[in-house]
Amino acid sequence: MKHLKSVALAMSLGFVAAPASASAAAPPPIKEAVFFGDSLTDAGTYWFRFTTDPDLSWAQHVALAYGQSPLPNQHIDSYADVYKGNHALDGPNGLNYAEGGAKTNSAYSQTSQDFEGKPISAVVQVRHYLQQHGSFSSDQLVTLYVGMNDVAWSYDEGNSADIAMTLRGNKAVSAKTMSNETARVEQAAHDEAELARTILAHGAKRLIVFALPDMANLPWFHTKASQQFVHDLANIFNRRLEVDLPHDLAILVLHTQQFSMTCSPTRGAMVSRTLLTRMPAVRRTRTFAIRTL
Repeated sequence: MKHLKSVALAMSLGFVAAPASASAAAPPPIKEAVFFGDSLTDAGTYWFRFTTDPDLSWAQHVALAYGQSPLPNQHIDSYADVYKGNHALDGPNGLNYAEGGAKTNSAYSQTSQDFEGKPISAVVQVRHYLQQHGSFSSDQLVTLYVGMNDVAWSYDEGNSADIAMTLRGNKAVSAKTMSNETARVEQAAHDEAELARTILAHGAKRLIVFALPDMANLPWFHTKASQQFVHDLANIFNRRLEVDLPHDLAILVLHTQQFSMTCSPTRGAMVSRTLLTRMPAVRRTRTFAIRTL
């Protein structure tokens, strides 16, 4: 946790964007952060955290570093009410909109496609922010980390029993099935890239987009077939995301496959502690200087 906290603080406090040219002015210092994503960023929408519970998540450390609330934007009283189309309750009104189970642009539910049903997608999270605040500001750091639930969708027996049973039986899916899964995942990556465009179009000047980690290392996937399945789909997602992201100097891509990760199951959900071993490669041409405050 000490390493996670130090990495989060270095990331949040240390990114100072250099001007793209001699005539371009750098954005003002960062004063607050806004978070969108899934369980890896969720600050406790369901009264617990999927990742580092009972400790704070990386996003909460970043929020505290800027003197803002480390709490989620909305909440729901019981985890038993999630994935059924139930709407959230207002508050605590933090700037962390991420929710465990969130997909990029559709509901995670077998019973309801209500776009306001918990967990809301990253697209709806950004919509909520804009409804509440109107726009982003140049002194904000915005983070977008989503896509794992899109990749893992068909491994859930409630979503695709045939695919889930095949993989859990340690058998590879057919070429046709993999083609269909590839198309589905590429669409999700494209939707995330479009969401990044929306965030920039509404005033954001610093946007960190997280590429997906190697999901084969996560504790959900016990067979080699399932590990290969999510490994391939996560790479497909990342490639499409990188191609479709706008070539804008305001975007920094963090390649999380260069992180080290240890995971263990708890609360029936995945728990991961992500530790940065080195600063990931950045696709964009903009220079980000790292300094400590």
